[in-house]
Amino acid sequence: MHVLKPSFYDDFTCIGKDCLFTCCQGWSVPIEEDVYQRLVTDSSQLSELAKSHIVYNKELERYQFKFIEGMCPFCNKDQLCNMVIEEGEEILGSTCRTFPRHSTIIGQTEEKYLTLACPAVVEFLFSIQGPLSFVMEEDDKGEKGDTGELYEIIELDVEIRNCVIDILQNRNFPLWFRQFVCVYSMDRIKEIHREGNRGLIIKELSHIWSPFYLEELLKEVGSIQEDKNNGFKQLCQLFSDFQDVAMILANEDMRGSRGKVEELIKCNHNCSWENYEKAYVLWEQREAANFDILMEHATVCSWFWYALKEMNRYYLLDNSYIIILEQLLIKHLTILYYCLHQEISKEMQEFIISLCARMISHRRADMEQVIKRMKKEGRISVAHVLLLLK
Repeated sequence: MHVLKPSFYDDFTCIGKDCLFTCCQGWSVPIEEDVYQRLVTDSSQLSELAKSHIVYNKELERYQFKFIEGMCPFCNKDQLCNMVIEEGEEILGSTCRTFPRHSTIIGQTEEKYLTLACPAVVEFLFSIQGPLSFVMEEDDKGEKGDTGELYEIIELDVEIRNCVIDILQNRNFPLWFRQFVCVYSMDRIKEIHREGNRGLIIKELSHIWSPFYLEELLKEVGSIQEDKNNGFKQLCQLFSDFQDVAMILANEDMRGSRGKVEELIKCNHNCSWENYEKAYVLWEQREAANFDILMEHATVCSWFWYALKEMNRYYLLDNSYIIILEQLLIKHLTILYYCLHQEISKEMQEFIISLCARMISHRRADMEQVIKRMKKEGRISVAHVLLLLK
């Protein structure tokens, strides 16, 4: 077995009460039955809390925490877990114990991911100026992987994902174009990919990703006249689609999450195109170069983790939509914040990135319905992505 992971994976540590969010904030957290049984039979105060605030979800066939105003009942005023304080990390279920880490086994490789829903993970990205790198290590102790029929099906998808990562980190092209190519490529192969025609997929992608084709494509799409006002309206509508989710994720916590989100929602509703454009110009002069590097890393991290998550027959395309929508929202909320304050701190940028990751890529079931609805309403396509990215 081998292990593939981002180069900073082993450096991650939880920062506890200093974090901008809590791990469990705003979403449903499952818990294994054996953990539930240990909690309800515990002799400490945890027992009564577990009996009243852990419920069985018949539809999902699992136990889960019943949150109080979006917060876990075991989370104390310092945003630390009382279960860990009283019993140690061993008492935690797998979700609480591993977040923000995720892993999956593909063939003979265990892939390990760190999700941007954790601000402490986002912080790593600020210090990396070159392309994001990944480490492959041998792991003789790891679980034996699958090299059978399932792996043969997904092997090509892994190759596609890795090639897209190379394109996303090719700084010979502007970032908006690299992100566009991600969606454009997946759209071009969606039918032959669904049919599993490996030969045609390789032929088509080799053509699209050739240096000459990319240069010509950049000239073509780069010459398209931008309708920035219309793009602004669509970005405002996109955030409006997710504002209820954003409020669920924001609580009256130590870091004032709710106030930050409410401020962004209000600005999204009230901001004029003229004020947004002024803020954008100021932001572009001061922040754009470093922001593009940060967003390159964020896009690569999300694509590495999310690209192969199957939702439907066009999952590579739809997953690319989801990842780019997340990046678009991050940039939009950043400009909205600039409209209000004419500057943005590193901490606030981390907050926005993690908020958007929690709104988008971490709500997979919801996003499947969102993508379906946006397609039906004619609000998402390769052309729409180009309009919003430029």
